[in-house]
This record gives sequence, structure tokens and C-alpha cells, in this order.
Amino acid sequence: MHFLTTILPFLPLLLAAPTKPSSASPSTYKPSSTAKATSSPTAPSGPQLPLPSSSLPPPSSLANPAPLLKHLGLGLGIQNYTCASPSSNPISIGAVATLFDALPLLSAAPFLIPTLPSLTLDAAKSILRHTSSGSDFGPALTSAVSRFNIPVLGKHFFSAPGVPNFDLFAAHPPAKLVAKKLGNAAAPPRDGDDDWEDCEEGEAPGDVDWLVLGDNGSGQTFGDAKFVYRVWTAGGVATCQDVPAAGGHVEVPYAAEYWFYG
Repeated sequence: MHFLTTILPFLPLLLAAPTKPSSASPSTYKPSSTAKATSSPTAPSGPQLPLPSSSLPPPSSLANPAPLLKHLGLGLGIQNYTCASPSSNPISIGAVATLFDALPLLSAAPFLIPTLPSLTLDAAKSILRHTSSGSDFGPALTSAVSRFNIPVLGKHFFSAPGVPNFDLFAAHPPAKLVAKKLGNAAAPPRDGDDDWEDCEEGEAPGDVDWLVLGDNGSGQTFGDAKFVYRVWTAGGVATCQDVPAAGGHVEVPYAAEYWFYG
């Protein structure tokens, strides 16, 4: 945490243009399209940030001509699971998150690309342990991301089982991607990924998979976001060992970068 404590006060200075801290809160994990948000700039027309290397298919393989990076969101929220019993494997039933516009910050400070989600999630966990918020992770996430001075870009949610939505209501112009999974890859290991002592209730060590998603063909997608990559994930892995014998619902905090192409 020493690196985080050192760099947080200087992060606003790295932004290309000053913005106000977001007033939107992921505390209820039901982000609203009517939430007040600082306007999110469109992607720069200059050089594109390089997508992190992985076994996922590259953007050039998704469409012809190759899509370009349009938005880069820092997603903060929860992964949802159901458990039949404490000994069962958790079943994913979707996620909900607030998306913050990280493109100006990461364009100015690309060295933060691999670590921004984990830094934010670790900061939120530290805040949670030193406040009276109890198990309510929302206020801790809000406090953590406000230190990075990043405006709201939109929200991520599931409109039906297996139907992820990305509503970029603060983009110019607004965009929405109703998606389906095109590929996944295991997240690269991070230090502490096998540390159970750092896990909250219902959380297991490790990070959720990296993904690439595209338009599901339902006709609901609009704007310049046609594909999205979920990379540099932090957290979000569940265990059923803390649920009642009759089973139940598990919510696990996570953070990730969402790279939108179109």
C-alpha cells in the first residue's frame, strides 16, 4: 500500500484537463442513467493506447476495417453468484458496476494501466476496514475512486441472464452495447492472489477472467461502442463456504478496465 499512498495525491495532476470528482455512487450497485455526471470526452484522434497482450482475439480480428479504441472505463462494482450449499461451486449470475472514464488519466499516465483496478480495489478495502461502513462496499468504492478524480462514463449491468449491457450515457455522443461473450482468458496472476487473509466474506483469492464481448445482434446497440475488452481485472472471485446450508446469494467486489472499440 505504500505505492498507493505515495501516488494518490498526485494523480489529479496527471489528467489532461481538470475535472470534478464524481458525485455518482456505486453504493447501491444500481447505477442510474439519470445520475448527474461530469461530461466524458470522446476518445482522442491521436495514437491509440495498446491493448494489453493476452490470448484474446485482437481488435483487428473482430471487424474490417479494424475497430479503434473509443472509450476506456474503470469499472467498479460487484460480481453476483448463487450457491446451492457451502460445498457447491458458485454460479455466476452477472455483475453490476459503475464505469468511470479513465481514458484521460491513462493516456497521460500509461504506466498505471496494469494496476489502476487493483489499486482502486485495494484502496476501497482499506477504507472499509478503517471506517464504520460495515460490509457496505459501495461507499468505500466511491471514496476510493474519488481520489483519482475520474468522471462517470456510464454503467454496466445485466438486463437478462447472459445479456451484459454497457450504457455509456455520459459519452459524447452517448453509446450503448448490448453484448455477448466472444472469448475469455484467465487473468494473469498478481501478488497476493493466493492470500485468503485479504478476502472479504464470500470472496476467494484470484481475479475474474479477462473477456472480449461484442454486439449480440438484438438491435439495441447504438453509438460507437461495438466491442469491449475486460482486462486487468481485480477480485470478483467467489466461494460458497460462507453461505448458509440451504444456499444463498454471494456478492463479491471487483474492479476492471473496460476498453471499448468501434
